Amino acid sequence: MKKKRSFIMGCLLLVAMLPYTFFASAQTKVTVKVEDNSYRVIRGKVTDAEGHSLPGVNVRVKGVQGGTVGDIDGNFMLSAPREDVVLIVSYIGMVTQEVTVKGSQKKEIQIHMKEDVNEVSEVVVTGYATLKKESFTGNTITVKKEELQKVSKTNVIAALQAF
Repeated sequence: MKKKRSFIMGCLLLVAMLPYTFFASAQTKVTVKVEDNSYRVIRGKVTDAEGHSLPGVNVRVKGVQGGTVGDIDGNFMLSAPREDVVLIVSYIGMVTQEVTVKGSQKKEIQIHMKEDVNEVSEVVVTGYATLKKESFTGNTITVKKEELQKVSKTNVIAALQAF
């Protein structure tokens, strides 16, 4: 009961002083810092096998809702619990990885992703639909992977336009 009364008296005193505080603190900057020791910040960089940064990589903590997206240089930063956590790192065209980060780890982590290589059977690109080779009656060319990579390593559509 005594705590409740002192709290109410403190609130009344604060309300009574409010107009004076407004004028007195017009040039005063107040910063409130709340520290929560149950979370930490994990920083890192994601690259491909050759060391090129991967912009827009998705990083999230396993079992925790939400996550982050890497910047144009592949750098990311996210909040995670202080205990050991598993980061799930995913990117289009790369194998999704799970990386364990120790609770005591302070330094920035480096993640190197591997290409997700899938073989595709013969496909005819018409711009309208995918057809079986046997039912296609137009002109076709065959372009090898190496030929595409000579034109553009990052944009398949642009490389196909060259042919």
